[in-house]
Amino acid sequence: MTKQDSAQCAEALQEAEPEVSSQIVVAAVLARLRGFIAEAGAELDSADEKRWQEIIERNVWVIGQIFSHPLVLVNREAYLGGKSIRNTGGNTADSCCATR
Repeated sequence: MTKQDSAQCAEALQEAEPEVSSQIVVAAVLARLRGFIAEAGAELDSADEKRWQEIIERNVWVIGQIFSHPLVLVNREAYLGGKSIRNTGGNTADSCCATR
């Protein structure tokens, strides 16, 4: 969908009955959720951490749904902590997310 298509959809939704707009939003969210469930379900037996990280990064909104709080992916494989002169003390996290 192009930006122009999105703009045309937005105009059409603005002119539609509120009930229609709500039904379209619900249908879009359900389609997205079903897509995530299908993708994650196909990987349930996988121990490939990188694969799971990719799935979660593309669907970070799912974590927000679980915790009932919006979540934004800030950085992938973020370095956390400080290192000492001996090159110890830091860690790498799979993802760094924020709620604000």
